[in-house]
Amino acid sequence: EPARVSFAARLHDDIAFESADALVAQIERDVATTRQLLTPAS
Repeated sequence: EPARVSFAARLHDDIAFESADALVAQIERDVATTRQLLTPAS
């Protein structure tokens, strides 16, 4: 079944990471930023 996807915001350009740990740290920051962007204001 087709799905429709829309982007709320672009987080950043492509990044080359020095290590797997640096990648994991960025993913954690991206998750936190995404949660803030998608949480409705109260």
